[in-house]
Amino acid sequence: MNKELNKIVGSNLRKYRNERGITQEALAEQVNISSSFYANIERGNKSMSLEVLCGLAAALGVSIDSLFHGEENKAAVNDIAALLADSSPETISLCAAIIRSVLKELEKNAEV
Repeated sequence: MNKELNKIVGSNLRKYRNERGITQEALAEQVNISSSFYANIERGNKSMSLEVLCGLAAALGVSIDSLFHGEENKAAVNDIAALLADSSPETISLCAAIIRSVLKELEKNAEV
């Protein structure tokens, strides 16, 4: 994950953890990682494996996508899903390819 994405995921983890009244230590223990590693994830200083990401989402009772987008983007993502709801699989696949291409270009431009 890039640094910006690490910050977003870390911020969302902190938000959900605080909403549930769970300490960093307790959450880290639930997913079998050190509390110092978890603290660095929450600060956006460390990336994590997919296994850890899934474990954290499960422990917090949230979807994985909510860790990447948070609640503020959920409405926009739901709008896109609604637009595609009645589309053919081919149209959905094409739209997904277009979105991936645009995101890749945006990421390239952000690195410059």
